[in-house]
Order: sequence, then C-alpha cells, then structure tokens
Amino acid sequence: MKIEYKFDKNAMILLVSDVHIGALRTNISLFNDFLKSLNEGLKNGSLKNLKALIILGDCFDLIMDTYEDFFEYKIFDEILENFNRLHETEEFNLVFALGNHEVSVKNDYDKTFSTERSDLVNEFNKIKDKLNRQYTFFNDKIFSQYVIIKNDESNEPQLLLYDTKEEIAKGSKINPIPLKIKAPEETNHNILLSHGFQFDPNLSYFSGIWHFCLKVTSKIIKEIADAIWNGFFKVIYKGSQRLKKFVEDKIKSMIDEISRKYVKKNKLTINEQLNTEIYTLVMKKLESDLKRDKIETNKPFNEHIYTEFIPTLKRFGYNEDFSHIIFGHTHRRRGIPLLRRTRPEIQRFEGSQMEDTKILNTGAWQHVDFPSFIQINTDWEFKLGTIEKKVSEIENKIKKKPLSDRTIQDLSQKQKNLLLH
Repeated sequence: MKIEYKFDKNAMILLVSDVHIGALRTNISLFNDFLKSLNEGLKNGSLKNLKALIILGDCFDLIMDTYEDFFEYKIFDEILENFNRLHETEEFNLVFALGNHEVSVKNDYDKTFSTERSDLVNEFNKIKDKLNRQYTFFNDKIFSQYVIIKNDESNEPQLLLYDTKEEIAKGSKINPIPLKIKAPEETNHNILLSHGFQFDPNLSYFSGIWHFCLKVTSKIIKEIADAIWNGFFKVIYKGSQRLKKFVEDKIKSMIDEISRKYVKKNKLTINEQLNTEIYTLVMKKLESDLKRDKIETNKPFNEHIYTEFIPTLKRFGYNEDFSHIIFGHTHRRRGIPLLRRTRPEIQRFEGSQMEDTKILNTGAWQHVDFPSFIQINTDWEFKLGTIEKKVSEIENKIKKKPLSDRTIQDLSQKQKNLLLH
C-alpha cells in the first residue's frame, strides 16, 4: 500500500485524531506509513520546521481492544516504535489529548481525568516492562485532556497541556512545551485543541456505555463488541441503508421514465415559465441540501461550544478568546464557518471577539476512504490535508465521485435535461 502526502516545507504542527488502533475498519497501515514518512522527513531535513504531532484522541481504541493487544500484533508494534522515534527526536514533540475510547468520561470527567490518564500510562508501561520493550513515550508529561497553542513572551509558539477546564482558567498547566521556532509577530493565535467528546451534546447518554466497555477486561468480549459495532452496524447496516437508497432511487427513476412516456404519449406540455420555476425550485432545494450536508454533523457540537463549554470557562475566570477550536470525535472533517453572535443563545458573548473564532474538525482514520489531518504552518496558515490511497483494486471506485462531491453546476445541467425532456 502506498500513500501520497504533501507537507509544506514550513509545516510547524500536524494534528490528527480518531485513528482507533485496535478496532476494525481503520487505516492503520496508512497511519503507520504516515508516521514513517514523518520520521524520514525529520531525519533527512525536509521537515526541519515541523515541531509537533498532536493526536487529538481515540488513537488507542481501548473499548475494542485490551492493553495487551497493542503489543501482540506486528503492525501495532511498528506504530508504537514510530511513535517512540518521534518522541525521542530532538526538538520535536509528540503529544496526546486523550479521547473517550481511551479514558472514562462518565459523570464529572474533569475530576477523574488525571487518574484515568495515569492509569492508562501505567497499564501501558506495565506491559511494556514485562515484554522488555524500550518505549519512552508512555509518560504523563505528554498526555492530557486539552492542549492550547499560543505564543509566549518571546513570540515563540508553545504548547500548554491541561487536564481540566479549571486548570485552563487558572493557568495551571501540566507541561509547557516551547516549540523553539519563530512565528509572525502580527498574529498571536490562541488555539484550543481537544478530542471533542467535551462538546458532544449526547455525552451524558453515551458516556455510561463507553465507561462500561473501557472497564471490561475480557479480550473475547471486546472482540465481539468490535465485530458488532465496527463490523455490523458501521459496515453491514449502513451498507444495507445505502442499498435501500439505491433501490429507491432506481424505482424513482423508473417512475420518472414512465411519467415522461405518459407526457409524451398524451402530448402534454409544460410552458417555459412553469418549467423555469420548477427548475429554480429544484436547484434551490439541491443547494440547500448540499449546504446542510456540510454542517449537519458538527452543528450540535458547535452549539454546545457556544452554550455550555465557553460559558463554563468564563465562570472559572478564563477571559481570553480563542482564535481556533479544533477537535475530532465526529469522524467528519469539515471546517465550520466563523462563529456568529447574532443567535439569541449567544448574546452573552456580545463585546467579545467570539464571532471571529473558527472551529475545525480533523476528521478520522476509521470508516473513511481518505484519512485526514490538519497542518498548521509557521505563518499560521491552516490547511486540511488528505491521505489518498493508491491501491489498484479500488482506483476505479475512487474515480467515481459521490453525488455530494459534484458541483451544483454539474448537477444543474443534468436536472435541466431531465426537466426539459
């Protein structure tokens, strides 16, 4: 398997999330190649400005696998080795912001997070020592719940790691990590990174399920859960839903064909004005559907940031504004437009710069055709990157773009043809 990756020579930080190592239907071979590429680029100097790789949660899927499993399979072992090489590279930083498939987020997760994080690190180290593996990256200093990126007094970007919202407000960071690189003086970003379960409006409902699955130690039970969730529900069930839609579309096209034949047979006509009105309405509906599809999945998380997360930080005394909030969790890589304060529920932010905050999603490496990442350059440019598979067996499938990827112009002509004939 071969990957194509494109990093700017001034790439400073890379962000990925939701690799789900240990679970079914994840692109771990591509991710391993991705890590190898980073190590090679750091070694040969082509990525000399790259200072950090930050994993925004659900990297190790401990709901679907046990701690021991990560040391039993060669591909997992290679990934751990590549992580370790990155961690031990001089002037480079590997950081993990943990997700709900790694630590329990039941009840008040801020109170339990530090303990959960330490337990995770200790469990990995216990098995590592037992098997005499020389990994050094399993340590509390690079695992956290939140990461903030901002300039220090010398105008150099730094990573600030926190366990709780209250620590963010008080500035009680776990571990400040200077990136030792200059950034433009005219832009001083304050970027908040997390896995994203913190913004999940359904967190209280699902946290109990995640907690139960995390605490199960039986390998067999985890494998069954993996097969049911990632095998059946995520693949077979969703596949059957797509098949159902395909059949419905076929039936609809047959009905359309019958309708056209009826119109032709009975010499019925639609005048030009009515046809134009129909065409306009169809295109408005199509454009509306495409726009809704772009924001629908992440919208509830956006709302939760407005109404719950930021107000909580404010109550704790945090008065700075974020230029960007970046998370994963939803497995949907989509940039959400600028936050606005015109909605009734966010009038509390009037007078702040909250309307200028941008929210981005890193996407995922599981249940996706094209794994993705976010690249932050030394000039604070943000880029959404994609890893493209190059496997001959599926090249034809890749070339067939889904309906939602086509432009409205392409579809409008097709729709117009259907309406005019």
